[in-house]
Amino acid sequence: MPNPSTFSTTFTIPYHYHYHLEPTINNHHHHHHVHIHPPSNLPNYTRHITTHNSSGLATIHSSSPAQWTQFEQGTFGFSVAYTTNAFPADLNNNTDINAHESLMTGNTLGLVNPNGTVCRVVDFAPDREPLMHRTRSLDYGIVLEGEIIMELDSGEKTLLKKGDIAVQRATMHAWRNPSVLFTPEIRLSLGVSPLCMIARDMGCDPVFAL
Repeated sequence: MPNPSTFSTTFTIPYHYHYHLEPTINNHHHHHHVHIHPPSNLPNYTRHITTHNSSGLATIHSSSPAQWTQFEQGTFGFSVAYTTNAFPADLNNNTDINAHESLMTGNTLGLVNPNGTVCRVVDFAPDREPLMHRTRSLDYGIVLEGEIIMELDSGEKTLLKKGDIAVQRATMHAWRNPSVLFTPEIRLSLGVSPLCMIARDMGCDPVFAL
């Protein structure tokens, strides 16, 4: 079994590899294409960011249509709505906005932004082999349309329907879309402290440390 301290993965790793440790999802090593429309036939969303004007009144900083990155011949698509690099976020002088724009311009965002948050929409294609993985994060997943099956490494499978919420706590999981249509989810990821897996009262095994 690969050692997660040294094993480097990409989205093209075989399904039986269970370690998936903070890959960079926007770099040139992965098969992806940027689009202004989601992989599904659902309408694209527009992101609206607020701020304060010189009088201290609320105003719109920017309104932007979402951009999508598709992976693995359209198996799934990612659209990052917003990120923060600290928690609590620093909103003074638009510090958070500037940090987000710099991160996206630098093209270095992974699945998780350590010590911060990531809000993204994920569009899952139907009838594709899922990828078992974990991330060092607390994830809130909200199903927007359709259905999706959350598979765990214990063998448990749970069907989530429109409006259901998954609270993913750095566990090994995979997403399987059983329908004939794309299933979009909102994913809010928060960075967490390192986690050790404790099994059979044997203490923390570093092989399973995130």
